[in-house]
Amino acid sequence: MPSSVADSGLGRKASKEVRKQQLIEATIRVLAVKGFAALTVADVAKAAGLSTGIIIFHFVSKDELLASVLRFLAEEYYNNWKQAVAAAEDNPAAKLSALVLADFNPDVYTPDKLAAWIVFWGESQGRPIYEELCAGFD
Repeated sequence: MPSSVADSGLGRKASKEVRKQQLIEATIRVLAVKGFAALTVADVAKAAGLSTGIIIFHFVSKDELLASVLRFLAEEYYNNWKQAVAAAEDNPAAKLSALVLADFNPDVYTPDKLAAWIVFWGESQGRPIYEELCAGFD
């Protein structure tokens, strides 16, 4: 995964969706290193190789950026295990095995993403929006 715009070859031509995903991935990397309280928009911009203004353009605020990151992680997690169960043989043991194996999918569960999940779990008591975002995936 490219660590900046320069590495990605996107330059200034990236679509809105690509740019937002790039910012989400940079935020995950920063959360993994700095945690929630120390994360700044400037840190995310630096990790993405972009300006802080582009973050505000796409997400309006740090809170919206963080909510988008959690939404991305929750959707990725949900879609991963949903696909695994759908592809499994039609018996309870196979479905359960697929669920367990899905929880260790290295494409979905990188060290940075796991660290970001832990950061969000730690913040969920004080920020009900995080619980609400994940409630639809339970």
